[in-house]
Amino acid sequence: MPSIVVVTDHYHPDDVSTGYFLTGIAEGLARQHDVRVICGQPARSERSAQRRETRNGVSIRRVGSIGQKDGGLVSRAIRTTTLCLFVLTASLARLRRGDIVIVVTNPPALPLVVRASCRLRGARCVVLVHDLYPDVLIATGFIKRESRLVAVLEHVNRWLYSGAERIVVLGRDMRRLVARWRQDQADGIVIIPNWGDIDLIRPLEKAENELLAELGLTDRFIVQASGNFGRTHDVATVLEAARRLVKREDIHFIFSGWGKGRVQLEESIGRCPLPNVTLLKRQPRGNLSTLLNAADLIVIPFIPGMAGVSVPSRMYNVMAAGRSILAAVDADAELALVVREEGIGWTTAPQDVDQMVAAIEEAAAARELIRHQQTAARQAAETSYSYDAVINAYSALVDGMTADTRPASDAPR
Repeated sequence: MPSIVVVTDHYHPDDVSTGYFLTGIAEGLARQHDVRVICGQPARSERSAQRRETRNGVSIRRVGSIGQKDGGLVSRAIRTTTLCLFVLTASLARLRRGDIVIVVTNPPALPLVVRASCRLRGARCVVLVHDLYPDVLIATGFIKRESRLVAVLEHVNRWLYSGAERIVVLGRDMRRLVARWRQDQADGIVIIPNWGDIDLIRPLEKAENELLAELGLTDRFIVQASGNFGRTHDVATVLEAARRLVKREDIHFIFSGWGKGRVQLEESIGRCPLPNVTLLKRQPRGNLSTLLNAADLIVIPFIPGMAGVSVPSRMYNVMAAGRSILAAVDADAELALVVREEGIGWTTAPQDVDQMVAAIEEAAAARELIRHQQTAARQAAETSYSYDAVINAYSALVDGMTADTRPASDAPR
């Protein structure tokens, strides 16, 4: 029987988004399959882990690298290069003919070396798309769509995605973008979302929320933005909405996150403090349920052009908490589609502060509607976006591939 080999930079004990989800996928598949993992060392040196171990039925092989995950640009580039070289060596040594290899797209060079290893070893390659390159670099302004580099990356992507036996994407918008590199082979693209932790995160009445009691905000309508405030996330518009609503004493904004956007928030609030804004430090995963349940409305804001480029994993936990969502995203983004289809919140155009303010005021005046949305959000998390539902989808994917006993080189492309 072929093994399932998961290749990822981040893995337990890394609890960042990619590490959390890839650990969950590997351990879920290990219930019924032989699963092995090739991964990097944890992000922080004080959390260095054993190079070889078995955890929850998964055999783990951690490779080394030079440089730091959270270092400067040069250090990270060196680390990515050396990581990929070590992964290439480890995968050539460990892969067997017919193995099913699931590789994530972070960092973007990783699936390229794994695709090459699969080709050489006769293994079957499944690319799991978390972020789409070069599209994310274009959206954030790092490169221009007309540049020569984009043309090169498009050529590389055609080789990668047309050669992968299956591609897993997180949403319909992402499927549409990936399909352009598969030409007439779009049937090999499978949509499997991430999940919300419906056991750790459960709906809780605001009157019982310890965080709100500590902040003295139990009686306010709480608008929250939390999670990764990276280059693709537009927290500046949320802060501007707070400025415009500063005279609404019944509405309060809570920010809790990390990344470049947090630094900008700290600087902006430092220059001009707002009485209706609370900026919290990053909350550990164990406090996530309390944090999310402190909100009536959770804003998930993106910059324009992110539809299909990235599907925010935070939306699944927001749904698990039974909270309403204000999705400030492109209209055809998966997040916007889910919010509208499930009836769990509001959608606005990205970076449109007028629409955001109007949506927040409408939400604050619609308490009964909010309660219906929150019930619907929890139900959707339990039925469509739970861990068991997602692992069942991955199991069906690998079982279908296992049933096809032809050599990987002869499998449909």
